Amino acid sequence: MKITQHVCNDNGQIDSCVSEEVLSLRKLLESIDGFSRGSKTASQVIKEALDPVFQTAGWDRKHLVSRKFPVQEVPAANYYIDWQKKFPCRHEDMSHVLSFEYCFDNRQAIGTNLLKLATAEKQVGAQYNHMGIILTGTKQALKVLGWDGGVATSEEYWNAVEHGYRQSLRLPLIILSINLN
Repeated sequence: MKITQHVCNDNGQIDSCVSEEVLSLRKLLESIDGFSRGSKTASQVIKEALDPVFQTAGWDRKHLVSRKFPVQEVPAANYYIDWQKKFPCRHEDMSHVLSFEYCFDNRQAIGTNLLKLATAEKQVGAQYNHMGIILTGTKQALKVLGWDGGVATSEEYWNAVEHGYRQSLRLPLIILSINLN
């Protein structure tokens, strides 16, 4: 499996520390073995492979995008970032926050997933360089891996950012895409 990367909204904020973190994430994804999954979905296989690594590497699980959200009153799935990591840069006097979102949802969730990242950026504060990372797949890869046609592709996310949400989404965004080519 190959992981391609597309950067949106880079305002010169992607430095070598962030690039190293993203490269290690890409290598991990590429090492997932062939999706021999039995009764599991491809999404479950990916999450089961990545979740322990995120945890070991110091990422926080299910980061709530608003501390004021009444979690007990309504389902909170649309108000969590799947993983988030704060880390200082070794090369510069700056700290970073990376927010990671699995994006194997219906295409109608594109706006929600991007809004979660934009809201997380506001929660982080100005003292951090914040960046969003999403994981999805190309149309061909999603089809081969057994996702139905309703799941948003990396191409759809890119189009949404470039032609619809650019004005609202200020943070740099990396789209990691499962690609079988």
